[in-house]
Amino acid sequence: MKYTALLLGAGTIVSGLPQVSSCPKLPFKPAPEGSGSECPYRNGGYDEDECGTKRYCNAIGAFGKNATIFKTKPVWDTIEACTAAHEPEPEQELLPFDFGYSVDADCANRGLTETDCGTKFYCEQIDEIVKSEKSRGKDLLGEDNEQTEDTRFKSTDECFKAHVPEPKDLPFLEADEDNFCGSRGDESEETCGTSAFCDLFVGEKRQALGSPYIWSRQDCLNAHQKNPAAPAPTSVSNRLPENRS
Repeated sequence: MKYTALLLGAGTIVSGLPQVSSCPKLPFKPAPEGSGSECPYRNGGYDEDECGTKRYCNAIGAFGKNATIFKTKPVWDTIEACTAAHEPEPEQELLPFDFGYSVDADCANRGLTETDCGTKFYCEQIDEIVKSEKSRGKDLLGEDNEQTEDTRFKSTDECFKAHVPEPKDLPFLEADEDNFCGSRGDESEETCGTSAFCDLFVGEKRQALGSPYIWSRQDCLNAHQKNPAAPAPTSVSNRLPENRS
């Protein structure tokens, strides 16, 4: 009888302890490359495999779980429940800073992409998009019709923080005397030197392997300090012929 009482007491203690959920977290699925322009309209609606976990969960908060915009109906009622059911988003590397092909006032009207408009213009437009949404009583959490990149942002600040900072006043480097530019595939600025490195970016080539910047030759040069070895420009007074009259 004493043994029975002890066992019952032990059972009572165990049952009183908080129970740990044994449900495993679902894997976090990154947005597939190219999904920014495909999801949700070209692929038939929001689907976690095709849009990525973050965008899929955000869409629940933006449109509601019963919205017809979902290709795969969510099992969660809220963005918080969807996020909590998944493993945390892995830490992401900073995105490259893109100077863009054709940055001007009409760039967004031709299609707001980083490749065309550049990172600076693209990120700056996000606060304007959010402001326009909220004026109509909406908060789409980055799931608007204007952003086109695989990663969507809820603010201009979030966009800039996800990218490598805009390069300015970078040091002008001399070439490595022991290696030539392109040796064994090495096109780094440290090997090539700034002048030859920037010369790489002509035509369609806008990024070197390992470089966090996407730019043209002129963008590259403008982001650097002046070549300290370059001859000083001749002054106007020195170039004018002497007046002998």
